[in-house]
Amino acid sequence: MKTLWEQLGDTPNMERIVNDFVDGAIADPAVNYTRNGRFALDEAAINFTKKRSLEFISWATGGPFQYSGRSIVDIHREMHISNSEFDAVREVFRSSLQRNGIRGDLQDIVVAKVEATRSLIVAPNVE
Repeated sequence: MKTLWEQLGDTPNMERIVNDFVDGAIADPAVNYTRNGRFALDEAAINFTKKRSLEFISWATGGPFQYSGRSIVDIHREMHISNSEFDAVREVFRSSLQRNGIRGDLQDIVVAKVEATRSLIVAPNVE
């Protein structure tokens, strides 16, 4: 049986999805990617985010890459992410899946995995 990673198109397609996703998150003001300018938006930061995102998604879907970053809680602790910002990034991710040929049922599975991280990412009492 194929892993979810393989069903999503394996490494070549997942690299396209992650690149599309990070670029889309940066471009969407509802995501607030730079946290109101607090975080750098340069090529090195973007490439770092894409690499770690690919690793994390690989880890979560049975892919070949091991996640080598800090914990999801540590990464997002000082970002003060609201539920609406989380919703925006989740929808950017779904759109990236759709644009890259992922079937609706697989989109639902992957987006549910994203949704399962909400309590680890969204800051309490932030809106």
